[in-house]
Amino acid sequence: DEIIALMEEENGLKEDLKEATSKQKAADNELADKEDVIKKRIDEVEAEAQIFRDKRNALARKLPHNLVRRYADLIKQRNRKAVVVHEKNCCTGCGMKITPQLIIEISRQNKNVACENCGRILVDKKLAESLTIETE
Repeated sequence: DEIIALMEEENGLKEDLKEATSKQKAADNELADKEDVIKKRIDEVEAEAQIFRDKRNALARKLPHNLVRRYADLIKQRNRKAVVVHEKNCCTGCGMKITPQLIIEISRQNKNVACENCGRILVDKKLAESLTIETE
């Protein structure tokens, strides 16, 4: 009786093993499919990022060298936010209140204006929105 019970238990375990193996194979196939999809998406995003880098570099060649260098320094120092807009008389980069004189200078758009607190380049919100629409 014990031997028969052990043999039946062995057969049950073999069936469980076959089931688990088939489930693992299905999961491995699904994982491989998802990895392929993710790798393709990563490649697409990297290609898109390269297009934007190329556009940025082309535009940077048209700007004064000191401004490009300042922009690059701000990118490194300020968590990849070098150019910000002012909203409700505050810098959107650091939240510091902007003086009325700076707001006038920003709206005139005739020179580069930096936040007195964080040093980020401030631009007029309308100008930023129009440039965003143009680049899309």
